[in-house]
Amino acid sequence: MAAQRPARVPRLGLINSLATYRPDDWRKWLETYVSATLVRLLGMRRAAWLLAARLFPEPWQQAMRRHAAAVVGAVPASSYLGLGLALARWAIIDRLDRLTSRILLIAAEHDFTPLAEKRELAAKLNADIVVVRGSRHGTPFDSVEATNASLLALLTDQPLPPPTRWVRDTPVRAQALSLAGSIAEEHAMGAIRVPR
Repeated sequence: MAAQRPARVPRLGLINSLATYRPDDWRKWLETYVSATLVRLLGMRRAAWLLAARLFPEPWQQAMRRHAAAVVGAVPASSYLGLGLALARWAIIDRLDRLTSRILLIAAEHDFTPLAEKRELAAKLNADIVVVRGSRHGTPFDSVEATNASLLALLTDQPLPPPTRWVRDTPVRAQALSLAGSIAEEHAMGAIRVPR
């Protein structure tokens, strides 16, 4: 959207994003094809539990793990596989020069795709980059404080929080968050029926 209508997107916040998800790196290849194989072999619900365990491996992240497993596990396997394979063909590398937004790239220290590629993307885009220490791919969930403070700075044209605040949430902070009652969770639990 930002590349097609740059004047409509004055600020752009990207979280654990790349300019291409084509499996041109061994880590991206594994993410694409091992995930798809697990869904085919184990089914969506079991594969979702494995993904959730990778996203939120700490004992104190149990609520986040359960939540992620329920939401992802409710996605039809065909949709999940189709999205993954579409991402493996997607790229915006040839259109990066169209972006005129003020850009912030938030990246997890332990994301599933290469951090070096995110740093290169930030440099190409002349974007600010925040690398959240201790975070994995679920940065908006395991690092709410750093994510929100960074996005607020972007949206209000303020300076980014200092690097000392670019850290994953503590167990106390994470346990204070309520994950119950979201639309995604209600949908995953079958409380919301989507018309077909």
